[in-house]
Amino acid sequence: MRITSVRTRQWLLLSDFHFKHQDLDRVRQTGRWIVAEAERNHVSRVVICGDLLISRTMQPTHVFSACYRFIGHLSDVAEFESFGPAADGDVEGDYQRSEG
Repeated sequence: MRITSVRTRQWLLLSDFHFKHQDLDRVRQTGRWIVAEAERNHVSRVVICGDLLISRTMQPTHVFSACYRFIGHLSDVAEFESFGPAADGDVEGDYQRSEG
């Protein structure tokens, strides 16, 4: 009888990873490492708890762009979930899901 292994789902839990103008190069480098590790470990689901931006008020365009690129690369690797206040600040809508 041949036994086939069943691969367990690999999850990535991420929190307190903030995109901000100060030290953005280091944050981008860390983001690339996170995506590479998710690919290397065949992560099937990514959960982000909390905010990715340091503040909801004015952010420079390049900070938003870097954050969206990071989310895009993660969603290319696996399904993506985020838990936190919705973009409009409505606490009742604090579960958002995007499948990639």
